[in-house]
Amino acid sequence: MATEQPTDDLTAWVIWAGEHGEDEDTALETGIAIIGFQAYGDATGKTTRDEIEKLVIEGEEKQAAAEGREMLSARQIGNFVGQFSAFVLEVEVGDLVVLPLKTRPSQLAIGRCMGNYEYAEIGGVHRHVRSVEWERIDVQRTELKPDLRRRVWKPPTVFRARTNDAPRRLDALRRGMPDPGALDEITADTPDETVDAVSPEQALQERAQDEISDFIRERFTGHEFARLIDGILNAQGYVTQFSTPGPDGGVDVLAGRGPLGFDEPRLCVQVKATAAAADVKVVRELQGTMQSFGAEHGLFVCWGGFTRDARNWARDNHFKVRLWDAGDVVEALQDVYDRLPEEIRAEIPLKQVWTLVQDDDL
Repeated sequence: MATEQPTDDLTAWVIWAGEHGEDEDTALETGIAIIGFQAYGDATGKTTRDEIEKLVIEGEEKQAAAEGREMLSARQIGNFVGQFSAFVLEVEVGDLVVLPLKTRPSQLAIGRCMGNYEYAEIGGVHRHVRSVEWERIDVQRTELKPDLRRRVWKPPTVFRARTNDAPRRLDALRRGMPDPGALDEITADTPDETVDAVSPEQALQERAQDEISDFIRERFTGHEFARLIDGILNAQGYVTQFSTPGPDGGVDVLAGRGPLGFDEPRLCVQVKATAAAADVKVVRELQGTMQSFGAEHGLFVCWGGFTRDARNWARDNHFKVRLWDAGDVVEALQDVYDRLPEEIRAEIPLKQVWTLVQDDDL
């Protein structure tokens, strides 16, 4: 087991697992950090950036020739050299490793590096990996304060997160404590070690999503959150029966189609406003509630998201149960905003912002 470092000496690395999150399950299930860069060969024994650069250039030459294209630019190659050399040479045992999950965009995993670089066979193919003990795999995006979110959810594949006191704060989250925020003396003067930046449009969109999430989390607590879900379902065309505060028999909202709500699909909806992820035991109980009420389908809404076991169970019951976390709620809210009850729109004042599409995007 890696030796616990003093908080002041912590180093934190953000290491993504595939352009579309295709390696995330492998990373979490086998206890590794895994990167792409499959055109580049084995870096075992490499000890300098120059050696890594040679490996990258050789790999790029072969791939460009095989694909019949021009070589990448010197800047692009330099970017890959920086990321690959960081993964191979700079990440150390005991460092924090953060994996934002593209397959579950409202969650991230945090662990500690447990071993040196390896060129290991994964699924019959050699891959670049580091051993990681994942200690929390369902940290919610909303657990991070907005400034830290913006530092973590960005390209490239590998970078060291240093600004805004990121290592200390990520370590607190790893230990199951709240994000303590940046210390007063910590500023953004020390940039994260990254080349690529998020586009202005993407940054604006992410910031807007975060602001909406924070607003809902602060204003719609407890039973009020269930009222919001009831309003969203109404706007989606369901006729609903909303439970009053108090014991609800395992259901907060009953919803159905048709003039009286008797038509299929008929839903039992359980709502939790808690920041903690709902586990599989709690989610499974929804199935019994569905049977009690004669509902074909169930919707479980938990602001804090769901554990991996809960999501796996829901995947096995895909045609019966759906799970909504904070990100799903915000997306559903935006989809039906103009059809929401007037009182909810008054409580969550949003406006749509249009921007001109640039020629390069056409």
